[in-house]
Amino acid sequence: MGPRDGPHRRRRGGRRRGDPRHRRVLPGWSVRPRFPGRHPHRRHRLGSAHRGPARLAARPGRPQGGGARVVPDRGVRADPAPPRLAARAFGWSYRGRDQPALAGLTFDLEPGQVLLVLGPSGSGKSTLGRALAGIVPHGLGGRWEGSLAIGGREVPDTPPAVLGEQVGIVFQDPESQMVMPRVEDEVAFGLENRGWPRERMLGRVPETLAAVGLGGFEDRSTASLSGGERQRLALAD
Repeated sequence: MGPRDGPHRRRRGGRRRGDPRHRRVLPGWSVRPRFPGRHPHRRHRLGSAHRGPARLAARPGRPQGGGARVVPDRGVRADPAPPRLAARAFGWSYRGRDQPALAGLTFDLEPGQVLLVLGPSGSGKSTLGRALAGIVPHGLGGRWEGSLAIGGREVPDTPPAVLGEQVGIVFQDPESQMVMPRVEDEVAFGLENRGWPRERMLGRVPETLAAVGLGGFEDRSTASLSGGERQRLALAD
C-alpha cells in the first residue's frame, strides 16, 4: 500500500480525511474536542491569548500587556522543625565498666510516632530511658559519646528539670513512683517542685489528668488505682 492509498490520504487543500475539521467523519472517529470549549486544532496556535486581558490581569504578578510573569518574593522559608527525638552515634559507658551500655545508637522519632525498644536484660533499655530523662549523664558518672537531643536540645547541655517537661518515665513497678496519697496531690507534687503558683496548678492538674485518661480522679486514693491507672498517673507526674 502506497503512502497515498492509506485511510489518511490527503485531499486537496492539505487536510487529511478524518480530520475533525471536516463535516464528514470516518466511522469510529469523534469530533468531540479534548478540552471543552476549545478546538484541538487551535489550542497550540492561540496559546494563552484566548483568555483575554481581563483574565490575565486577574492573576497576581502577571502584567496586563503580557510578557514574563513576575513571581512575588515570599521571603526565605523557615527551617523544618527538628525531630522530637534524635540520636546520632549515641553511646554511654558507666564508670568502672569496660563494656559500654550503649554504642552507636542512631535514630529519629517524629511527633506521633511510637518506638518500641526490645532487648534482653542488660542490653541498655533502661540506660536509654535514663539518658532521655537526663539522669545520664547529670546524675551518674560515665563516658558520653555522640549526640542525643530532645526537641532540638542536647541532653548533656540541658538540666533534667527542663527535660522533665517533655519526657516521662514509667517504671516496671509504677507504685514505687507514687509519693502522695491522693491523685490530685501526686500530680501537683511535681509542679510544686518547679515553683508553680497555686492558681496555675489548679488549672493544670485537671488538664493533665484528662490528657492521660484519668479525668475526675482528683480525689481518688493512689492505693485504690489499678496497675494501668497507676501507669497513667506516673505519666501525668
